[in-house]
Amino acid sequence: MLRMLNCSELRSRALSEANSKSEIGFGAFEVLPEQGILCKHGLRIRLPDQSFTVLLVLAQNPGKVVSREDLRRRLWADDTFTDFDHGLNAAVNRLREALGDSASDPKFIETLPRRGYRFIAAIKNQQRDAGETSSQASPSPPADLLSSPKAGPRLRVWSAALAVLPLAAIGGWLLWQRFQVPAPAPTLHVLTTYPHLESQPCFSPDGKQVAFTLGGPNKDNTDIYVKFVGAENALRLTVSPALDLAPAWSPDGKQIAFLRAAPDSVDPVTGRGNYAVHVISPLGGDERRLADVPGANGNSLSWSPDGKWLAFARPPGEAAGVFLLPAAGGEPRQITYPRAPVSDRLPVFSPDGTRLAYVRCTSTWACDLYLQKMDSANAPQGDSRRITQQHSYIMGVTWVGDSLVYSGSLSMANLPYLWRAGADGIGDPQRLEIAGVAALFPVFSPAAGRLAFVRMHRNRDIWQYSSDGSHNLLVTSSLDEVTPQFSPNGEKIAFSSSRSGDVFEIWVTNSDGSNPVQLTNKVGRFHGSPRWSPDGRWIAFDSQPPDGKQDIYVIDATGGRPRKLDLGPYQNALPSWSRDGIWIYYVSNRTGSHEIWRVRASGGQPVQITDNGGHNAMESVDGKTLFYAKENSGTPIFARSLAGGPERKIIDYHGLTRDFPVFEDGIYYGGRADSKGKVPLLFYQFSTGASRPVASLDPHVHFGLTVSPDRKTILYTRSLSSGGDLMLIENFR
Repeated sequence: MLRMLNCSELRSRALSEANSKSEIGFGAFEVLPEQGILCKHGLRIRLPDQSFTVLLVLAQNPGKVVSREDLRRRLWADDTFTDFDHGLNAAVNRLREALGDSASDPKFIETLPRRGYRFIAAIKNQQRDAGETSSQASPSPPADLLSSPKAGPRLRVWSAALAVLPLAAIGGWLLWQRFQVPAPAPTLHVLTTYPHLESQPCFSPDGKQVAFTLGGPNKDNTDIYVKFVGAENALRLTVSPALDLAPAWSPDGKQIAFLRAAPDSVDPVTGRGNYAVHVISPLGGDERRLADVPGANGNSLSWSPDGKWLAFARPPGEAAGVFLLPAAGGEPRQITYPRAPVSDRLPVFSPDGTRLAYVRCTSTWACDLYLQKMDSANAPQGDSRRITQQHSYIMGVTWVGDSLVYSGSLSMANLPYLWRAGADGIGDPQRLEIAGVAALFPVFSPAAGRLAFVRMHRNRDIWQYSSDGSHNLLVTSSLDEVTPQFSPNGEKIAFSSSRSGDVFEIWVTNSDGSNPVQLTNKVGRFHGSPRWSPDGRWIAFDSQPPDGKQDIYVIDATGGRPRKLDLGPYQNALPSWSRDGIWIYYVSNRTGSHEIWRVRASGGQPVQITDNGGHNAMESVDGKTLFYAKENSGTPIFARSLAGGPERKIIDYHGLTRDFPVFEDGIYYGGRADSKGKVPLLFYQFSTGASRPVASLDPHVHFGLTVSPDRKTILYTRSLSSGGDLMLIENFR
């Protein structure tokens, strides 16, 4: 069990020591120097030691320029051999992230190029001592009242009483402070540890029970379950073979609403499907169908506090936006009207019902929180108001008092953390470090002071299949390594990794997994899909800027400054090189749909290649044919002559490996997983037009497949574990 101390408790410990302690306060932050602690709004923020040292040196010298050399001497001994510049930059960047600061628009730490740093925020220093008492003199009554010869005995009595009152008040305050019991610190617990994926929790009104979804071994037959907090067993409420999602407990505690998907209707990417809203007793029994909500998103339902309405959302389509469904039955009422490509989702009522929070996305990966005021009849009042400016991918929102806690990933949907933002929209969102990474679908119980969320179990690594039939782990860390690609000579591997914990970056390692070197450094929020040029000198990759769109860059394979290709303000991703190294193919939505384009690697005007859909593409070895799929996975592979002519389907289905290495005589690709989740690795032979099995890959294969030039080694991405558990933070405020 992880226990996080708040600043009040840490301060009370400090006051029990003999020496006085000096706190440093600025904005919403407090620094406890003796204990190496940084807090915001009473909660500790995890900060590496070197970053804390930088903060302390700067905050103790407000307004003064602290040189990089001075900081170097504080961080490292003279006989230390390291890359000081890189280490100091990393420490300052981590500090800025913890403070929610920006180098381009600083509120706390100003960078002075080639000189150093300066702390620019106002500092509030406080000295505290174990025997702390008030040093301020008690205010005296006016002199004329005390010395007037006309003042009689009664007046002198009142004067004495008035003089004593401030002393009594101060004494009472000190006594209250002495016996004040600090609020319990938030503590993190595991709530469920069932096999497979537990998700989408919601609390009963008293906070003593939690309803959630639990998936089957093949991500099928997801049903609704209920359990008491602290109990081991759960009660299964639904048994339908369809997907049952988004449980929501009614305010009176008597029923649970949920969404049930029609068979084979759910889009695995958007979650859009043909759903119906059902309700069931938390004790089990018969279900009751409320209404069909075709085209809905299966991520959330939210009851209005009066129990009269259920909020849900529809992603872009014929009718997009947030809707309110009458709990007594009837047609849903639309509340928001986004225009494509903008979409609204994850609506949630405030505890008093006066506001409705929801998520608005301007592109797939760029979303923010909005608030809509509601009147007593649950009708919208005025325009909605934007609360955050993060452009993150959001997976779950809940109200906590007058703030919102949500799961947001700045790096597409790959690194979700819990964040907290004030409903007034003032200040930057604060990351809740106690929850850690891979935290989704938060839900809060005000009655019990509990916050539950989903902790995803996912650690994607790069595995190696050898011609002798063995499978071995090759590239790993505590987070994700994906999309490996052999260099043309087979001596190097490029891949994308989140091992820094903040951003997926492009890395290069030797073919045996040794000597990993980071190539990119926060060009954007996500860097992926690395592809080597035919001569091995360059690597093309895609990058996600804050607006959520994707750009394509080219970087020297040995490092340096990446060069962005000018492809226009569209989603441009998944680069691949022509065999002569002149062109870079990529997918773009510049026509309104995903098509394959190409542009000269040196720059120039893009040229559209496909006109009936295209996604990821590879050129034939002779440079005459383009092979491509129309989605990341789960679709056929097509071929089209680059000299012109119609497309033709050559492979019926390729799976989650996404990539399909092309050789002179055929194509390697991953097929359809079997009932146990194993993925066949196949080789399509051009001469016969048929596929033959090469190997069987274990379950949980993900994007990434590459074959060495000598075809003796195949690399793929696999997660050793999958699913997720429900976590619980007690004493959450």
